Amino acid sequence: DGPVVSSDPRVVTAMIRATLRTSDVCARLADGSYGLMMEDTPEDGAVWAVERLRRSLATRPGGRVLRAGVACYPGQALTPTDIVRAAEAAFASAREWPQDRIEVAPATP
Repeated sequence: DGPVVSSDPRVVTAMIRATLRTSDVCARLADGSYGLMMEDTPEDGAVWAVERLRRSLATRPGGRVLRAGVACYPGQALTPTDIVRAAEAAFASAREWPQDRIEVAPATP
């Protein structure tokens, strides 16, 4: 699912570890954002996991803002490449907002 806007890597990493399951995967991307891949997670579950992460980060001093793009199989895409593209597009839309924003990619027709 979608990337999370970068912040202090130690804080974000600890919050992600506390939020995700051991079967989920997190990676720090070249632009400093984070990519989360949640196994067997429907759209509402992915949004809820990102919301839990947003709430955890909000409790920390420093006024962090979380923006995320969410895309899931098969709702938004059918191939790994298309899922990444859909999540990136949703993330780009989320980044247009000045406040926290979790943007879900549109459903595939």
